[in-house]
Amino acid sequence: MSFDLTHPLARIAFHEAGHCVAGGLCGCPPYSLSLASHDHTAGRVSLSMGTEASAYQLRRNIVVDVAGAVAENIAFGTKYQPLGSDALSAWRTGTKIHGVEGDEVLIQGEVDSAMIEAERLLRQHWHVVERIAAITAEWFHVVDEFQTAMLEAVAENEALEIRAAAGE
Repeated sequence: MSFDLTHPLARIAFHEAGHCVAGGLCGCPPYSLSLASHDHTAGRVSLSMGTEASAYQLRRNIVVDVAGAVAENIAFGTKYQPLGSDALSAWRTGTKIHGVEGDEVLIQGEVDSAMIEAERLLRQHWHVVERIAAITAEWFHVVDEFQTAMLEAVAENEALEIRAAAGE
């Protein structure tokens, strides 16, 4: 399956699909995905994060954190590093492995290793990433069209009520 990279939601769709696929492969299965977050800044994936706090699972969590940026890099040929909440989450998890006063070089090494592992996993399952991105972007437009149609219907109904009240 090929996904139109010029689609207005392509970057967000690939980013969130990357988190979904990595989450499923790393023991943190996704249970929701949205291309519009509550604060309207980007998409969001909710994952079933286990309670295991072994260094192994924490490293897997960092893979999931960076997988969004990695998916964008694969899809668009870019070299982005994780930003915003993804970078913060990866860094916080790295400090859990190495301690609050952990060496920044060691923590950055964890993030760099996670980027390599996320790329390996996502490339191996790229067809799934593409499918999730395409379905999610298309569904977003269906919902958007539905909301627009509903707003138009409400506005038309209100206009009819106003005209009826005015005796037209």
